[in-house]
Amino acid sequence: MIKIQVTEEHIRKGCRADGGNCPVFLAMRDAGIPVTWMFSLDWTTHPDRSNAPFWGRRPLPTVASNFVRDYDHNDPVSPIEFEVEYTPDETVFL
Repeated sequence: MIKIQVTEEHIRKGCRADGGNCPVFLAMRDAGIPVTWMFSLDWTTHPDRSNAPFWGRRPLPTVASNFVRDYDHNDPVSPIEFEVEYTPDETVFL
């Protein structure tokens, strides 16, 4: 499990309704995960961080999903922490 910390800085730098720039995406990249896209319920990864958005699709924890939903709807959000399962050599296909 990898701990993800979404900070005030991620929230300030993030873009609403943009799966490649939302605060959760930015925090996961900062944690070293090669995330390529963020959806409200899941995220994708690719080993070389290329623009292959549907490569390894993985579920988001509920707290992160709720954050993405609230952020995209312009509701107030605060920093959060959550954990995701990620192994660099692991590949999950749709």
